[in-house]
Amino acid sequence: MPEVPPGGEGQSPLCDVTKGLPAAHLLLGSSGRRSHSHKEGHTPRQPWGPCEGTRAILGSHSPTAREDADLHGPGQAGLAAVAEPHRPYSCLKKLSSSLSGLVLVSGIFLLGLGIHSQHSEATLTRVLGLASAHLRHVGHLCLLLGSTVALLSVASCHGAAKDSRGTLLLGFLSMAIVIVMEVTAAAVVLSLLPVVSDLTLEHTVVTLKKNYRGYNEPDDYSSEWNLVMEKLQCCGVNNHTDFVGSAFETSTGHSYPRGCCRSMGTAACDGHDASSAVIHQRGCFSKLLEITKRQSSVLSGGSLGAAVMQLPGTLAALLLFMKLG
Repeated sequence: MPEVPPGGEGQSPLCDVTKGLPAAHLLLGSSGRRSHSHKEGHTPRQPWGPCEGTRAILGSHSPTAREDADLHGPGQAGLAAVAEPHRPYSCLKKLSSSLSGLVLVSGIFLLGLGIHSQHSEATLTRVLGLASAHLRHVGHLCLLLGSTVALLSVASCHGAAKDSRGTLLLGFLSMAIVIVMEVTAAAVVLSLLPVVSDLTLEHTVVTLKKNYRGYNEPDDYSSEWNLVMEKLQCCGVNNHTDFVGSAFETSTGHSYPRGCCRSMGTAACDGHDASSAVIHQRGCFSKLLEITKRQSSVLSGGSLGAAVMQLPGTLAALLLFMKLG
């Protein structure tokens, strides 16, 4: 059994490091510390143990944090301190937020489309009765869907930022319903357009003969027809002969109203002179039909365009919902 050198029991392996150091380093480290303690009036320490000198020497030669920063460079030393924690699916979240902005734009577009349908020349088609009622209903639907889409886009953006799967699921389901309604509205508008062309003419003539009362009459139907004839510069449904035998001719004795005249302030506009120099010879139905077709194209195209704009954001919300799960 090998002999253990005196004083070697319990000696740390770090003590072996001192074997490779010159004796002068050991003496200078010991004497320097003792002299310093005597100068400051401290009580002298007890002699060092077998490893204490080694710890002092290694501690005095170990690199400080400043030296370590100089050794590895300032970029690497501060990299761990300034690095932000990694957020999962950050690219997908940014994409979903950006597409939510596109959805918001589509909502604003639908709002503008609905307002346009309520205050533009499309209001003139009200004299066509039920044949143009679907255009007003689709316009109201655009207002409702536009407001809903704007709110849903904000909710989806919030859900993507906060990793809220419930908000993302609500936004996806709601947007899916909105897209289906937009496509359905566009299909209804396009499918009813031939019906307006084929069946409205005869019905409109009969209604005009029965319900029109005159130029200054306060009822809504007469006021709407007067506005149509003034704005579109036309007379009657087909022409001025539509007023022959009508309730208007029976009550006033005139063969056409003042709204048919080219200049209502002239003496020639007397309700009897039907020459082309006095009244408009063209009827209003063809112009109303053009407005109806144009409005149908705008509403159907706008609804489909909004659905296309909303589809990527809706799919991105669904994908993020699945990834977070």
